[in-house]
Amino acid sequence: MLRYAACLLLLALVACAPPTPVRTTATPVVPAPLPETGAPTPRADQSSRVLTELMAGLDDRALVGQMIVVYRADNSYLLAHGFGGVLLFKSMLGDPAVLRRDLEALQAAAPVPYLVALDQEGGSVSRLDAVPGWEDGTPGAVAMAAWPMARVRAEGQRIGGALMGLGVNLNLAPVLDSALTWDGGEGWMGRRRRAFGDGAAEIVAPARAFADGCAAAGVACLSKHFPGYDVAQNSDLEPAHSGASLAAIEQAAAPFAALSDVTAGVMMSSIIYPPLGEEPAVLCPAAVALARTTVGPDGLIMTDDLWGTALRAWQRPDLQILPAEYPDADWLALTERAVRAGNDLLLVTYPAKAALMQDMLAVRVADDPELRTLVEAAVRRVLAVKLRLGLLAVE
Repeated sequence: MLRYAACLLLLALVACAPPTPVRTTATPVVPAPLPETGAPTPRADQSSRVLTELMAGLDDRALVGQMIVVYRADNSYLLAHGFGGVLLFKSMLGDPAVLRRDLEALQAAAPVPYLVALDQEGGSVSRLDAVPGWEDGTPGAVAMAAWPMARVRAEGQRIGGALMGLGVNLNLAPVLDSALTWDGGEGWMGRRRRAFGDGAAEIVAPARAFADGCAAAGVACLSKHFPGYDVAQNSDLEPAHSGASLAAIEQAAAPFAALSDVTAGVMMSSIIYPPLGEEPAVLCPAAVALARTTVGPDGLIMTDDLWGTALRAWQRPDLQILPAEYPDADWLALTERAVRAGNDLLLVTYPAKAALMQDMLAVRVADDPELRTLVEAAVRRVLAVKLRLGLLAVE
């Protein structure tokens, strides 16, 4: 474990701000990009001052709210809670003009603007297919891996331009997982054609080019699923165990370190890796600590959907997990596990449960100095990314 941490520490770079947004050469069939709300590249002293002042103005509910990324609900609900981000689904993209208008209103009214996230990998996970003019879909990882890197970067920039036009500023991509399982079989990501290749030598170059293209359009990327999705089943639906050794986990995690300078951070896997712990990686302190070493002190670490069936089943293996039924006490215990493990952003696709999370965490940070320290560090990283994206004004 120490050898692994030392190796990654040498590789890890702090996630950098994306360059100033530019127009793409292939204009997407969506409205024009949202205007910038602040300086695109604030100086370090300005950034520190803005973050310190903003943090000081957040009460406990607002503080913990910044950690929560929720499935998009009505603006009134989102503004009442002051969450940190919203996740768009494909079904929300059919009328880009209406979506953009709603997001503009949300951002204008929010005391702290939102991260607006979308899963736009391409291929089988292509949300833009719902946007008029994009019905033919976008190329996936397998296709892009065979292209010249300049073409992959151009595709990333084209995608980034489309996302900016919708009001999206955070792409939950690229996938850095291998197409293979830990024992060399066909993995879930390979079966779904979501992987760029079988190992770092094949994955890093095209994934980096794609992320760099998105950044050139002003959209930050979060790579996934740390430390590597290496099983054959869908880990969203049932608890999944990897048989990978620590050495194999090191190898799978290498692409995340290699892209740490062009992405804003990582999304955690929900797979259980026994050399790191008996919890799913997203709830495992050792796994999240390795992610922290990889992304650096300023990089974001985000959970996958905490409302996912597999995570709730792991928390309460004695229950039959139904779509909307789960004991609040167990849901809040799961939430607190994720925070204490070291995650910065907590993703949940059930808006009503996000409010419960916020209520619980606000009470807990008021009573627990150790938890408050974790939350404040996480929120500062979230706000720093918003600042680098130009969402926060710098005077």
